[in-house]
Amino acid sequence: MMTSLSQVIVLLVTVCKIESMPNLNINVTEGSTAILKCPTRPVHTWSDAQSDIIYTLNDNINPELKISQTMSLDKDRNLLINNFGKDDVRTYRCSTDDKGNPVWFDFNITLMFKPISYKNDRNITLISVVGNVTNVSLDVNSYPAPTVSWGTGNGGTLGNWKVSTWSNDTSIHRLTSSVLLTARDHFGLYRAVIRNSEGSIDICIRFVAENMVDVQPKKVVCTTTQTVKLRCKFKNVEDPLPTFSWNHDLNGVRIRRLNGEDHKNLSILSIPYCSYQDVGDYTCTVACNGRNMTSTAYVIVQGAPVIIKQDMIADSSNVTLSVTYISEPPLMYIIWYINDENVNISNSSNHSAIVIQNIKADVAVKYYKTPIIMRVSMSKLSFHRAIVSHLDTISCHLKNRIGGREPMFDVSSITANDKEKRNTTCTTYESTTDSGSISEDLITTSHSDELVNKQAKKRKSKACLWLNRPKKKSKIENAIVTPLQSKDANERPKSIELRKAPLKTRGNRRKIRRKLYNAHADDKINKEITEILPTVISKLRAANVLGDFCNFLKVIHNGKFPLTNIAFLLFLDVVRWYSLDNTSSMEYSEDCLKFWKVMYRLFHGKALRFMTGMKSEYGGNNRRGEYSPENSSINFAVPSHKRVATYESVGVSLPSEMKPGIINEALELKSETKSYVLSFDGKKLAPGLTNEWGDQDLFGHEEKETLSQLRERLQNDLNIIELAKVECQRVPGKTEDKIEQLERAVKVVSVRIKDLRMLFLKQQMALNKFMKEGGKDWKKSKYVYAISSVQAQMFLIRNVVKKLLDSNSSLLLLGSLINGTSQLFSENQSIDIFSQRNMFSLKEVEDIPEGLLNELRFIKQRSPQWFDARKQLKLTGSTIFGGLGLDSLKLQRRHFDKVVKNIEIAEVISEDTAKRMEHGTVSEIHAIATLTTKVLPLYYPNLAYIEEGAHVINSNGTPLILVSPDGSLGKMNMDGIDIPTPVVACEFKCPSPSDFRTPVHYDMPIRYIPQVLSEMASMNVEELIYLCWTDESSTVFRVHFDTDTWKLITEEAQNVYLKETPKCPTRLSAESKVIKERLHIFRENNCEFICEVASCKGERIGCSYLVDGSPYVYPICNTEERNNLTVDEMDSIFSSINTCINEAYQICRKKATEVIVWILADTDRIFNPDVPYAIPIAYAMKGYSLGTKPMREMHEDVLRMCHEKKINVVASCFDGQWAKLSTRDKNDKPLTIMQLQRDVYSEASKLTRDAIVKKLLSESILPAEQIFSITEKTEEGLKVSSPMLKRITLSLRHKLKQKKRSSVVQNLDSDTVSCLPDEALETLIVEDNHTMFPDRIDVEEETTSENTVGDNDEEDNDMNEVADQTKNDKPVPPETVAAIFHSLTIHTKVSVSRKWSKRTVSDLIKILDDTSLVRKMQHDELNVVIQLTKTQQLKLGIKIKQTCCRDEKAIFIRRVFGSKQHAGTGLGKCSVTFGNVRRVR
Repeated sequence: MMTSLSQVIVLLVTVCKIESMPNLNINVTEGSTAILKCPTRPVHTWSDAQSDIIYTLNDNINPELKISQTMSLDKDRNLLINNFGKDDVRTYRCSTDDKGNPVWFDFNITLMFKPISYKNDRNITLISVVGNVTNVSLDVNSYPAPTVSWGTGNGGTLGNWKVSTWSNDTSIHRLTSSVLLTARDHFGLYRAVIRNSEGSIDICIRFVAENMVDVQPKKVVCTTTQTVKLRCKFKNVEDPLPTFSWNHDLNGVRIRRLNGEDHKNLSILSIPYCSYQDVGDYTCTVACNGRNMTSTAYVIVQGAPVIIKQDMIADSSNVTLSVTYISEPPLMYIIWYINDENVNISNSSNHSAIVIQNIKADVAVKYYKTPIIMRVSMSKLSFHRAIVSHLDTISCHLKNRIGGREPMFDVSSITANDKEKRNTTCTTYESTTDSGSISEDLITTSHSDELVNKQAKKRKSKACLWLNRPKKKSKIENAIVTPLQSKDANERPKSIELRKAPLKTRGNRRKIRRKLYNAHADDKINKEITEILPTVISKLRAANVLGDFCNFLKVIHNGKFPLTNIAFLLFLDVVRWYSLDNTSSMEYSEDCLKFWKVMYRLFHGKALRFMTGMKSEYGGNNRRGEYSPENSSINFAVPSHKRVATYESVGVSLPSEMKPGIINEALELKSETKSYVLSFDGKKLAPGLTNEWGDQDLFGHEEKETLSQLRERLQNDLNIIELAKVECQRVPGKTEDKIEQLERAVKVVSVRIKDLRMLFLKQQMALNKFMKEGGKDWKKSKYVYAISSVQAQMFLIRNVVKKLLDSNSSLLLLGSLINGTSQLFSENQSIDIFSQRNMFSLKEVEDIPEGLLNELRFIKQRSPQWFDARKQLKLTGSTIFGGLGLDSLKLQRRHFDKVVKNIEIAEVISEDTAKRMEHGTVSEIHAIATLTTKVLPLYYPNLAYIEEGAHVINSNGTPLILVSPDGSLGKMNMDGIDIPTPVVACEFKCPSPSDFRTPVHYDMPIRYIPQVLSEMASMNVEELIYLCWTDESSTVFRVHFDTDTWKLITEEAQNVYLKETPKCPTRLSAESKVIKERLHIFRENNCEFICEVASCKGERIGCSYLVDGSPYVYPICNTEERNNLTVDEMDSIFSSINTCINEAYQICRKKATEVIVWILADTDRIFNPDVPYAIPIAYAMKGYSLGTKPMREMHEDVLRMCHEKKINVVASCFDGQWAKLSTRDKNDKPLTIMQLQRDVYSEASKLTRDAIVKKLLSESILPAEQIFSITEKTEEGLKVSSPMLKRITLSLRHKLKQKKRSSVVQNLDSDTVSCLPDEALETLIVEDNHTMFPDRIDVEEETTSENTVGDNDEEDNDMNEVADQTKNDKPVPPETVAAIFHSLTIHTKVSVSRKWSKRTVSDLIKILDDTSLVRKMQHDELNVVIQLTKTQQLKLGIKIKQTCCRDEKAIFIRRVFGSKQHAGTGLGKCSVTFGNVRRVR
C-alpha cells in the first residue's frame, strides 16, 4: 500500500512541531540530470510538495511509483532526476532535521530550454499588400528569455523586434516586428532566428500577396434538384472592370467552362437542378490589369444512389449479375432480391449456391462528356446456372439517407438463348443505366479479356459473340474483333471490343441522294404547268375569278406587282399549307413570322385566333402528330401561339423573364448616333409574393442586405445545417469537427431568431400606432384590416421563434452528448442549481475560513464587508462609464462630488427604476442556471461556473477600481480544496421587458463595455461571457480583451481621480470623446454573438455540502446519463431546423409595392407605330419608402451602362419626388444657390438667440473699426459711433425716398451700450479690447443690434412714444371706426363676434390708440381693420398685407390711426422685437 505524505505529516506532528524553511530555487537544463541536495542531514523523505506522493523513504525509492529509472539517491540521500524534462517540473520537498527539530525544504525548479514555437508551427504564412506595413507576431516558449533577429530576407524593409512576456509566472514570450514590402518581388520567404543560452530555432515566414478574389461559400452540400449559387467577389474595384470566368474540375481534370452573372466586381454562378455530375471544384478566375487571380469552392452533391452500369455475365456453369453505382451519402444497406425474396447471410441456407460480393473498382465515369477515372462501388450476385430455370426476377435494392434505387434483371433471356450458346465460351448481357455517363462498353468477366456487347431495348435482344473464330463457319463470321486503343502501339491490348460486322454490300456503291433541282428542272416545271393548266383554268372559271387570276399573272409579267407584298407572301404560306401531306411539318417564311409577331404584339392572341380559322383537330382520321390539311379550313396560315411568342423578330434574344436590373438586350436596340433622354418614374403594384417574385429588389443598391445576398445567405445557412448533419452522423468522426459544425448551426438559428425579433418589434410599434388611431372600438374603424394583418404576422413570428428556440435546444443536447456532458444539460424550464456539477457558489461570510477573509474574491457580493470595500475606492466596474464622463458631464461631476468631496447626494430612484433593479438582482440566479445548463455543456464542457466576490485594480500600487464580476469559468476539483484560477470571466444582465426594444440584447450596450473590460483586467483573462437573460430566451456573447482600449480608460481614470489635488471637471475632456469612439470600435471588433437559447430558471431547493478549508459550496452531482440520438432522430431534428429557417426567411421577406422603370427615349420623339421612340432599359422593385442614396446609385449605374454602350444621354427626367438628385450631390452638398440658401435658413432657424449672436461675433466680415468705434464712457453707459450703420441708414433712406429723418435715425450716430456692467466697460476702454466687437456683420437680409436691452413692455412703450410724437393730419373718419366695430360684431368666427358683442365703439378706439393693445388682437380682427382702412392706407402711401406678422400689422395700423409717416424705427418698413434683440426689416 502506498504511503501518503499526509500520513507521515500526521505522525510527525504528533511527536513535535514541524517547521517550514525558505524555498530553494534551482535552474535545470532540459535533458540533464538534476541533483537536489538537502541543506541538512539526515534526509528522511523526498516528496511532491503539491500532492501526497512520496518518492523516497530513507534509502529506498518508492517501488509502487515505478520511477527507479528516472529517480535515484546518492550516498548522502540527495535526489537525482535523470533526463529532466517539462513533466518533471514541480516543487520537490525534503524532510530532514535541524538541530533535532524536524523541518522541510521545498525546491522550486525552473527548467531551462531552448526556444520552441508555442503552437508548434515553425512555418508561417502571412498575407501582405504592397505599400502596406505587415505586422509579424510570434509566440515562443523559452527560458531564459530569448533574443530574436532577422535572418535571410527577400528585399523588404525589416522592422525591429520587440520581446514581451505574457505574465511574470510564464515562460511564453510574444515577439513582434513589422515588414514593409514595396514591390511585388519582395514577396517570398523570410527567416527569423530566435536564440537563448540553451539554443536557437528558425522560424520561416512566407509573405504572400492578398488574394483579391474570394468565392463564398467555400464548401457547399446540396441535394439533387436543388440550385447552388456561388458568389465570387473581387475586392479591388478599379478601372478597367475585371473579367470573370468559371471552371469546373474534378480530381484535377477540367470538366467544363461556365459563365456567371457578372455585376461590377461580383460574379454569381448558378448551378440549377444539380446532379451528381456537378460535384467537384469550381474555380473563379479574375483577370484584371494583366493579372489572373483565382479562388475555389467545392460542391458536394447528395442524392439517391446513381446506377452507372448493370451487367449479366453467363458461362456454361455460372451466372454473375453485377451493379456498379455511386452513392453520396454512403449506402445504409444493399439487398439482393430473388423472386422477391431477400438474399442475405441469414437465409443463405436456402440459397447455398449463391454468393454476394461488394467490392470497389476504378471505372471511367463521364461527367458532362468528360471521362474521369473514379473509385466506384460494385455489388455482384453469383449463382449456378442450373437454378436459372427456377428464377423469375432478380433485383438489387440500394438505399441511402436521401433515397433508393432498385435495378432489375430479366433472367428469362438466359434460358431463351441456351440453344444458341452451345459453342459459346461466355455470354454477356448489359443493360442501360440511369446515369448515362459511364464509358459504354467496358465490363469485367472471369476471363482475362474484356467483352462488351450492347443489349437492345428492355434487355430482350439476343447476341452470341465468339472470342476465337471457330473452324467451322457460323454466324460469328459477321463479328469484328477490335482491340481497344492503348498508349503504346507495341503494347498488347489488354481488352478487345466485339461488335457485329456491317452487312456486306455488292461493290462500293454510293447511295444516290435525291436532288430538289437538276439540270432539267425548268423543263420539268414547264411540263407540269402545261399538264395542270386546263384543270386550273376550268376551276378558276367556275369560281368566277379567272379574270382576276389572269390580271395577277399579267402584272407579274409586266413587273408591276411587288413580290414582297405581305398579302402575296401570306397567300404563298396558305398554298404551302395545303400542299403538305402533314401540317405538322409546316415551315413559315421569315417575313410572315415578323407580320404575325407584330399582330401578336398589337392585338395579342385574339388576333391570331381570329385570323387562323379552323385548323385540323385531333381525333377521327387524324392521329397525334399527323394532321392532314384537307381536314382544315384556315383563313391564313398562322403559326401557333407558342411559336409566335418565342419568335424574335430582331437580332436580340430577349429572355421571357427579366429580373430587376439593367436590360442589356434593350440597350442593344438603340443607335449610337442619336441623343437620348433618360427618364424614370414609379408605379404602384399590388403587393404579393411567390417563390421567386414579389420581393423588393434594387439590383444590388439596397442600403442593407440586397435580395441576392439574402437568398445567398439562406442557401449558406441551409448548407451549414446540412454540413452539421453530415458531420454529426459520421461514424467515426472527430469530436472537434462535430462541435465546430454544431456551433455554426446554433449561430445560424440564433441569427434567424434575431431577424424575427427585430421584425416583431417593428410590427409591435405599428400595432400600437394603429390601435391608437383606431381607438377603443378599433374593430369598427378603418384600421381593422391593418390591425388584423399585423396581429396575424406577430402570431406567426412568435410561433416560429418558439420552434427555432426548440431547435437550438436540440442542437445543444446533441453537442452535450458528443462532448460527454449530457448530465449537465437540462431541457426543463427550472432546475435545482445544487444539482449542477458545473456550478460552485461562495459560502456566506461567516462560513469562510479565517485565512481567506482578507481576500475580497471570496467575500460574497451584497454583504456588509462588500459594501464597505466599495466605499474605499473612487471607481467601481459599474460607475466607470459615468465617472469618466462617457455618459454626461452632469453625471461625472455628481460622481466626483460624491467620491472625492464626500458630498452626500440623495439619489431619487423612481418606482420603475427600483423595480428594474430588483428584477436584475432576483434574475441573476436564473442567468447562472441558463449558463450552466445550456451554454457550458456545448461551448465549455471542461469548465465550471464559479461565483466571484470582488477584485481590486491598482495603478502604480494605488487602488483605483473595485470590480465585482458576476462569476468566472475555471476548472474545479470536486475532491480537493484548491483555489481555481479564472479562465473566462462572466457578466449577466437581465433587462426588463419594453415595447420599444427587443427583449434581449443583440449588441452589447456601450455603457457596459468599460465594466466588462475591468472585469477581464482584474482577473487577468482574455475572454468574457456576456449573457442577457429574459424569461423566454437568453443571448450569449463572447468578448475579447483589448489592451489599448483598457489603457485609455485607466489613464483617464488616473488623470481625474489619482492626482494630488483632484479638480472637479468643468467640461468633458478630449480623451473621454476618444474613449467613447474606441468603445464603438471595440463592440464591432471584439464582441462576438454566439447564440440565443431558451432560458432556464434556477432554484435552491436541493442539498449541497461544505468542505472545510474551501470558500465554496459544492453541489451534489447528478450522474444521470442520456442515451445517444439515433440517425432517424437526428434526421428529424435537422429537417425541422431547415423548415424553420425557410419559414423565418419567408416571414422576413419584404414585399415590393412600387416598380421604378427607366425609359430611354431619343430627343427627336417622332412617333412611329412600328418602332417606338422610347423603350424600358431597367427597372427596380421598391417598398413603401426609398432613400435618395440608393436611388442615386441606381440612376448612376444605368447612366454608366449607357456610357459603356456609347449611348449619348443628354438629360435625365424625373418628378419632384427625387428633386434632391438635381439639388444635392452624393455627399449631400447643395448644387444650386437656392438649395444653399434653404440650408442656411434651415440651420439658422434651429439656433437659439445666443448661438446666433455668438456666431455673428465670431465670424465678422468687416474690421471692427469699420463697424464700431468707442468714443467715451458716460453715466448712461459706453457710447460708440457706427459709420457703417450710417451708410446703411443713408442707403435705406435713399431707396425709400424719405423726406424727413425719424427720431430713431437721428440717434444712430452714437448708441449707448448699457447692458454691460461698469467693470466690463472699464476693461474695454483700458485694454482697448476691440475684439469684443465683430469685425464683420452680415446684412444680407436682416441686421441685429444689441444696443437696446429690455423686456417687451419697455419696447412697446418706446414704440408708442415714437408713434405718439406726431398726429395724423387726416384722422380715420368715425364712420370707418363704426364700420370696423360692426364687422367685428357680425364676424363669421364665433369667438370674434362673441368677444365684440360685449364691447363698445369706445373700447375699439381705446385699443386702436395703443400699440401694445393692438398687438394683442387676433389676426382675424386685424384683417378686418386692414380691409376697412384701405383708403387711409392709400393716402399715406402704404399697403398692409394680410400675410404680415401680427407685430407688423400692429405697427402699420398705428401709423394709420396715430402718426403721420413712420411709426417705429423709421428705417423704412417696420421694427419687430424678439426677446432682447431687435430685428430691423
